[in-house]
Amino acid sequence: PEYTPEQELAYMEKQVNESDGFDIDFKLNRCVFNYHPANLDSHEFEDGPGNAEDLLKRLSQKSLDDYNKKNETKFEFVKIRGANFHWATAIMFLITFEVKDP
Repeated sequence: PEYTPEQELAYMEKQVNESDGFDIDFKLNRCVFNYHPANLDSHEFEDGPGNAEDLLKRLSQKSLDDYNKKNETKFEFVKIRGANFHWATAIMFLITFEVKDP
């Protein structure tokens, strides 16, 4: 079905509010909003040889290291499940990643 831009925006806002921006279904959107799915194979966020997935892995690992230190846990990074981003003063990534408890 085709929705008006206003309906698409309301749908997007609902998903952002319910998931803090982590789970957004972009398939229904025809309009461009401030949230976008991250293409893990792209080079739009890296100037060197790495791709978006490499960057997101580094960011996820840092986040997990901080979490483990703060909570005295030893979770281990497994893989990126998906990511969204939006433009603010800088780029904000909303990364969903899988961990294991050794």
